Amino acid sequence: LLSSQRRLAALALAALLPLEPKALGCLEEVLSLCVSALADEEQPPPSPARSPPPEPVRAAFPHALEPFDSLAAMPLRPALQRSLGVAQEAHGAAFGAAIARVDPALLEQVRAAFGTV
Repeated sequence: LLSSQRRLAALALAALLPLEPKALGCLEEVLSLCVSALADEEQPPPSPARSPPPEPVRAAFPHALEPFDSLAAMPLRPALQRSLGVAQEAHGAAFGAAIARVDPALLEQVRAAFGTV
């Protein structure tokens, strides 16, 4: 996935967690995607010298949409923290049980990325 696609997928899936109890079955995958999306944001953008020259129309299109893209302007970490917090409140013990099943190495990455879960 591209960084922008990973970001959108992480936001969408994290937003689904509080709404659908069945989504807790995918909590580990959602958390992994969230950590990856946050890591993407911390990476410096690729050097333009390494990228092949884009086609003029295709290159201009994403830049023309930027003023209208509210997701790109949304701070990712707070949005994901909010969704996970709401899911925790909505599902209570079921959320805790799902967290207990998460791989300890991933859980450590989640704690490092979010400060807590």
